[in-house]
Amino acid sequence: MSCRRQATGIEQGLQSSLCAGSECRVCVQGLMTQAKRVKEAVNNGFVPLPSAPLRAHVAFRILRFFGWRVAFDGRLPAPHGVIIAYPHTSNWDFPIGLLAIWTLNLPIRWIGKETLFRGWFGALAAPLLRRWGGRPVNRHAPSGAVGELARLMQREPAFWLALSPEGTRRRLPYWRSGFYHLTRSLKVPLGLAYFDFDSRVVGIDEFVELSGDVAADMQHIAAVYAGRRGLHPELESVIALDPAATTESSVH
Repeated sequence: MSCRRQATGIEQGLQSSLCAGSECRVCVQGLMTQAKRVKEAVNNGFVPLPSAPLRAHVAFRILRFFGWRVAFDGRLPAPHGVIIAYPHTSNWDFPIGLLAIWTLNLPIRWIGKETLFRGWFGALAAPLLRRWGGRPVNRHAPSGAVGELARLMQREPAFWLALSPEGTRRRLPYWRSGFYHLTRSLKVPLGLAYFDFDSRVVGIDEFVELSGDVAADMQHIAAVYAGRRGLHPELESVIALDPAATTESSVH
């Protein structure tokens, strides 16, 4: 079945699911809007059709229950890209981000240590981690983590890699530069995602094309993230790259 036919089927299925209850009607209408956006994206050739509308609905309801909402229209500018999420100051960021990814129902992936997908633990957890969007990466590969991630992204027809540019929940004087090198080497768009605990919004503000002028690019990124607050603002890292990080570095 083609992506367009699947998109049309989901849209029609949601239409038939409308019920009399006002709350249910609002929720399903929201999912119908999301399905129409996905259908439009499929027609434009930007993203493949998501295949888990029920999971998207459940994730949306969980976020809504805790007072969170997702601010993004579901449009990806290309089949491959990198998304950075800032600020990362608490353990709550991961489940909130994962629920947002499921709500959007788009090919957004995250990376984990290769050991999580191997051995007895991997035998039990790897299928679930992969369904959640997780992908293993060998940080000690001869080509380096950036080269390994580049190959990982190119194996799939649609792959948006979500990264924390800080690489830690501790405050640092600068970000890790892996996301910058990866985005530049693959010539893909960079999405600027955020957690804002003040307003309880998780979203993507915009997509940018990095110019190679590190100072100008980081100045623009800092302006986009201005006013976004993590759960622990005192742990937010400075939005800048280490001036010495001019070569390929590790990604976390």
